[in-house]
Amino acid sequence: MYKFCGALIITLLVAVRLPAQDNAGFGQLLPATGAYPGALTSVEQLPVTTQVGSQQQLPTAAASLKTIPTPASSGIRMLPPTPGSDTFNLQTFNQQRMHTTQTAMIVLGGWAVANIATGLVAMGQTSGEAKYFHQMNAIWNVVNLGIATAGYFGSRKLNGTSWNMSGSIKEQNKIEKIYLVNGALDVAYILGGLYAREYGKNQSGKEQDRWKGYGSSIILQGGFLLLYDAVNLTIHHRHGKGLYQRFENVQVSFSPGRVVAGVTF
Repeated sequence: MYKFCGALIITLLVAVRLPAQDNAGFGQLLPATGAYPGALTSVEQLPVTTQVGSQQQLPTAAASLKTIPTPASSGIRMLPPTPGSDTFNLQTFNQQRMHTTQTAMIVLGGWAVANIATGLVAMGQTSGEAKYFHQMNAIWNVVNLGIATAGYFGSRKLNGTSWNMSGSIKEQNKIEKIYLVNGALDVAYILGGLYAREYGKNQSGKEQDRWKGYGSSIILQGGFLLLYDAVNLTIHHRHGKGLYQRFENVQVSFSPGRVVAGVTF
């Protein structure tokens, strides 16, 4: 009898302790299935939600990252062009114009020296109309030599960086106008030489030789200068096209009270 009662008491004690041990050792597993069914549901759904989120939301996020355009992937250039991207260089343009001027002054100076030397020698070896012809050649080209010397060294003192765009345009227009005006003067020289020869025909003796000789020299010098100025004008005009082409796409419209300018690329 005592043994039966002792066994019953031990069995009851074990039965009472098992829930407590389960609560402490198994993380409230038994109470969750019995007293807290909702908690079990939330615990069971939490990994599913996390798993679904990791499988469905992460690829979506990755896809969205792939579709977001970046400056590198979209090909849109947000930065302004680098200074070296423009093939037109204003400093080089001005230096080329000055180099052309220097070359022209060398040609004019060479012509002047040749005429002065030839004229001085031929003056003492000829007479009559030919003597005055060579005399005028020498006198005329003293002026040419002075112009060539001043023009050459004056151009060497200039710097290609001395002008901005506006100044470069003014210099280009000025050099072209100079050769145009000189060309008109060259025509006047030729006409003046023809008049001198005609005038000399009405003279006699030494005066006739002088007028006709001077007239022939002026015709020669005017003809050379006309060719010289025409060639240089052509060279400078062609060179200036590189500057003027930068404004071909500029469109200017006028309306009452305003002026609108647009550039097409």
